[in-house]
Amino acid sequence: MYFNPRYFSFIDDKKSALHSEIKMQDIKKVRFEALAAYCRHPATLFQLREIRWLQAHDEAILVVITQDIEDGDFAAVLLARDLKERYRWVNMTGFFSTPDEALAAAPALVDKGLF
Repeated sequence: MYFNPRYFSFIDDKKSALHSEIKMQDIKKVRFEALAAYCRHPATLFQLREIRWLQAHDEAILVVITQDIEDGDFAAVLLARDLKERYRWVNMTGFFSTPDEALAAAPALVDKGLF
């Protein structure tokens, strides 16, 4: 397992995880920067504009809503902690025409059991 199981104990029972509602809460950009700014590739800021930052399961998962600078599409990027407790990119949604659509697609990534 590549990701720290301590942070994913909420997925122990696959059945209940698939039927539970993933609750994400907004966090401030400064909080996101304190937790995970180091995992962002420097070139990313030339390609994407970060517009919203969220957390789920007591910061075990971070979600960043982004907008592609070139074409204006929106996507949600999921970060989770690895075995050394560092946040890493784990998945992202497809691209959507609104930030709300991208945000709505994010919980399905967790439900798929990607961890």
